[in-house]
Amino acid sequence: MEKVEGIISEIRKFRIRKSKRKPEIFLLMVTRNGIETKSLTITKPKLSINDNYNNNFMEIHQTIMNRLSQNNDKGLVLLHGKPGTGKTSYIRYLITSLRKNVIFLPQTWQEQLPIDLISILIANPNSIFVIEDAENIIVDREKEGHSPVSHY
Repeated sequence: MEKVEGIISEIRKFRIRKSKRKPEIFLLMVTRNGIETKSLTITKPKLSINDNYNNNFMEIHQTIMNRLSQNNDKGLVLLHGKPGTGKTSYIRYLITSLRKNVIFLPQTWQEQLPIDLISILIANPNSIFVIEDAENIIVDREKEGHSPVSHY
């Protein structure tokens, strides 16, 4: 048995280890060739949920993590709050904590995208789609105007 354990120990040295996936986001960009994504690696922020957010946020964080970790789930997570309350830092923290592709639509490019956002989501199943400052492109269906994203 000792000899078998020794052989197993030696074999384990050659086991291929999966390299850690570097957290990245895919920025939507309008180019001459149409809509493309540009991959950007991001670093995990030094963020403590307990130290940086309200006492009850850890429960909310767990709910968000559980929801976003599910495969092929559809849904919506809205982060809201005053400027400077940590929404963007929290999103960076989420991106580096989850194992899904994240497509990011920055506020500066929202007006340049003459596309239906639903087609992007369909083309990227099991991804997380982040819209920075979404209130700028979400309009009420009862009001005039057109937006790639509408709500009731």
